[in-house]
Amino acid sequence: MIQKNDAGKISQSEDAQQSNIIADLLLIAPHTEIVHHVPGRIRLRLKRSGIEVIARTDVKNLMQNIPGILKLRVNPVVGSLTLEYDEKRLSYSLWEKLGALRTRPELRQQVEELLEGLWK
Repeated sequence: MIQKNDAGKISQSEDAQQSNIIADLLLIAPHTEIVHHVPGRIRLRLKRSGIEVIARTDVKNLMQNIPGILKLRVNPVVGSLTLEYDEKRLSYSLWEKLGALRTRPELRQQVEELLEGLWK
């Protein structure tokens, strides 16, 4: 649903923004590899297959709009992303399932439902 903001400009509804965030995250996830993960902190590395996908996505903005992300560090030299997150909001298993999408695409629906629950 498209709505006008206070300035009279058209903006996406929250539902559409959330759907876009989830779609982008699901698009990127198969092109990442979990390098290190402990509850509350994860480091991801971009695989070569994801260079074009990442080039079309504002990853920093994407991650900052996911509820529960506390801190974000991007290292463009090695192509890594380190996230500190609220363990109560973003479960350890959610990250592990996102990381598994590359080899287990059948998890996509389950991951999508978990992501949708972040805004509830």
